Amino acid sequence: MKINLFVVAAYPETWQDFLIQMEQTDVQFIYCPLKKGSWLEEMVERIETSEEESIVLICLSENSRLLSLVKQVRGSVRVPVFVLSARESYYQELQCLQRGADDYQSILRPAPVLWERIYRLIQLYHGRTAGQLVQNGLTEQMESCQFYYGERSLGLTGKEYQVLHWLVHSREEMVTRQKLLYHVWGENNQTGSRALDTIMKQLRQKLKDTTVSIKTCYGRGYQLVITDAVFKEEQDDRNCKV
Repeated sequence: MKINLFVVAAYPETWQDFLIQMEQTDVQFIYCPLKKGSWLEEMVERIETSEEESIVLICLSENSRLLSLVKQVRGSVRVPVFVLSARESYYQELQCLQRGADDYQSILRPAPVLWERIYRLIQLYHGRTAGQLVQNGLTEQMESCQFYYGERSLGLTGKEYQVLHWLVHSREEMVTRQKLLYHVWGENNQTGSRALDTIMKQLRQKLKDTTVSIKTCYGRGYQLVITDAVFKEEQDDRNCKV
């Protein structure tokens, strides 16, 4: 699932350090600075003409314009509207939801939690709450945190599911080891390093009779490979080994 994430902010550059943590290989960040008078018209046109999934992320440090901005965006687009605040405020959260925001979260929440809420919002908007077909018989059942190959459950543990989830949503691009440790084990991820090696071994065993495999890109990270369901051929990569 490819996503266009429209970042609405007065000064997008002030959010750069935080948004770097939110980067995903299947997400394109499109910045909509409020100081540009035509930002709303350009955003609406791009959403309406795009074939990709879209979501609007409103980022404001001050709440002086926030409520009117949420109402303005909600009246112009028919995609999820996610408010990201620089502080916790239950009153502000209530006000934003009443004016049409689909979700409201503080930047104090970990990036993996924010992404899970964003993915679920998009799923809900398209009525896909029962699961998501990924590729070649591999299906993700988000409600039960499980993957299936055909009709067979892979029987994943919680951590195995989280690791495979991030590999799948990276659309067969390499995911660094550091990013997996951060997304699955959080900021205190020193204890997760050896556990990640064990989980990779277990995942490869559970994916053994499928068309899905995991490559280790030495010194960099991991890559999910989904081969043709009819003919699964060996792939030779100088830097990667299954």
